[in-house]
Amino acid sequence: MANEWNFCRCKSKGAADGKGSAVYDELFRTLSAADPYGRQMSIHNGALLYNHSQPWITHVSLQGHESDTPTIRAKYGKPTVWDEVQYEGDISSGWGALSGEEETDRFWWGASLGVHVGHSETILRPQVKKRSIAYKNPCRCVSVDSLSNPCCSPCSQSVLRPQWGPESDSQPLWWAKGGVLIGQVRFLEMAYLLACSLARLLACSLARLLACSLARLLACSLARLLARSLARLLACSLARLLACSLARSLASS
Repeated sequence: MANEWNFCRCKSKGAADGKGSAVYDELFRTLSAADPYGRQMSIHNGALLYNHSQPWITHVSLQGHESDTPTIRAKYGKPTVWDEVQYEGDISSGWGALSGEEETDRFWWGASLGVHVGHSETILRPQVKKRSIAYKNPCRCVSVDSLSNPCCSPCSQSVLRPQWGPESDSQPLWWAKGGVLIGQVRFLEMAYLLACSLARLLACSLARLLACSLARLLACSLARLLARSLARLLACSLARLLACSLARSLASS
């Protein structure tokens, strides 16, 4: 629904951590009512978490909160995605300067906590020249009380933005525009997925082996119990038969 939703102050008025806001609730209700297919829905947090217990939220979208992810998973009982664990890249901002190995490590970290992990790149193309352009912001949103009562005003102020780095329109950063991945993680991810597949296969095989062993153990225990019970029953019956025969012999003599 939104990226770092509470940073948009006009839509997050009155928001609190874990509770969301009235405007985003209304946006979700409107979208849910218009979607007959029940598509996946979530919202990306900034400083505040949304109320993921709402019925329209299909999975928890997390940025940060690695240390309390198990608690969050247990609280909401929904699939959880770390959809921003920083990016493989070489830009000046720390959030986009991970090595391929560091990015892959986050996949293993997420897997150990039972969450899905997203991947992206912020790798600069050295052949793209530096330049700056001026653009106009078409709308400046002052406040939004509801979908039916937005309060926006046009903005004619031109802003000069350098076209180099994470905010560059000339740089085809995969993080912003998609396209072709060129980093190391695309290879490391293959190893990660292969390892996960092997781990699942091993876990399934181990589960089957344990199930078979347990079934055999139970069958053997049941067979022994039945054998003992039957032996006792036969022994008792034989003892009674012998006792009756002996009693008759004594009586006749």
